Amino acid sequence: MSRAEFPLFKKFVDAYNGENPPAHLLFGDSVALRVADDDTCNNTLESLVSAELGEQSVCHISHSAFHSQVFCLFCNCLPKLRHQPRSVIIPINLRSFSHSWDLHPDYQFLWETATLDDFARGVDGIRPPIQSTPVAKAVFQAVPVHLPSGEIRLIGEFLEVIASRVHKKSGKEWEIRLRDIFAFHYMYNLYSTHRKLRYLGTAVKNLHRMGIGVGLYITPINYRAGKKYVGGYFEKCVSSNVTIIEKYLRSFGVKKIKGSELTQGSCKGLGAAMLNLAFECNELDFFTPHNASEHVRYTARKSLAKQIALLAKAVEVS
Repeated sequence: MSRAEFPLFKKFVDAYNGENPPAHLLFGDSVALRVADDDTCNNTLESLVSAELGEQSVCHISHSAFHSQVFCLFCNCLPKLRHQPRSVIIPINLRSFSHSWDLHPDYQFLWETATLDDFARGVDGIRPPIQSTPVAKAVFQAVPVHLPSGEIRLIGEFLEVIASRVHKKSGKEWEIRLRDIFAFHYMYNLYSTHRKLRYLGTAVKNLHRMGIGVGLYITPINYRAGKKYVGGYFEKCVSSNVTIIEKYLRSFGVKKIKGSELTQGSCKGLGAAMLNLAFECNELDFFTPHNASEHVRYTARKSLAKQIALLAKAVEVS
């Protein structure tokens, strides 16, 4: 199978078919790659984690909008390779469960997931390109969004809000725009049957069967701005969804731990553990203090990198 058009897959296969396989496999989305234009340091989260763990001991597989299905399918490929990592780290981006990400045609990665699935099942041959269509995008925009408040709006309406250019000086109109975007990205009712959650469970189960340690962490979100523009119910809704994630993963043997436990060095050989970092950052830690975003500035990236590195060591299986 040709991997030339899927460079991250080639990187993955080369790393664990090579003579010196990295001990830690870390997955990521745009949070691992983005740096603000006016940031004090241009080191990405990837590079900061590598500095903590050692450049040669880490394999990073990160891409904008990657999610649990992609991560799970990469994990399914590990038994086909000569070597396996001692730990796998999987981020949980809360926005990935929302319609804005989960159903977006451009974020399905149809060809990539099919290619990974073929490799895991031992199917030879090159997959023809799989492209999204205007029909898929039209259907996406027509999907209704059921907000916890009971309000129902179409995805297309929210996309128009995001595309609109409203200046801060407009006052109330500007605040309403931010409120709507926060609601679109994070105000959903999560259920244990959500496919993105199921892929997380499958990844944990399969890694456990392979004897590989797995650490998961919930990506920080700009929850203070969310509370400011949506109201107190924003934090309540997000907390409820985090609880559902924790409960679901607990059924697969994933232990919830705190960052303080990692820094004290009391966590070793956990096998499977999860950090909730959703409320870890304040609004000034993000690229802009008022936007619905998971992209953080250098000081927050540095702190996040340390915790990810400690998590990788805590779940590592020797």
